[in-house]
Amino acid sequence: MRSGFLSRRFRHLFLTALRKAFDAGKLKFFSSLERLREREAFLRYLRPHAKAEWVVCAGRRKSPPEAD
Repeated sequence: MRSGFLSRRFRHLFLTALRKAFDAGKLKFFSSLERLREREAFLRYLRPHAKAEWVVCAGRRKSPPEAD
């Protein structure tokens, strides 16, 4: 698999899910984040995160999920 592919793919899927959740009214913002209730402010907030390089760890778990 190409280097960075998984990172870009995850970033795209994650940010798309955030935008859909926002449009569906599923996100709540309080206190200093209240300004993000406006769609344009929310999208402006996400913009730098869409351009940043993300690190995605996709190794095997060393213990079963029940151990967490």
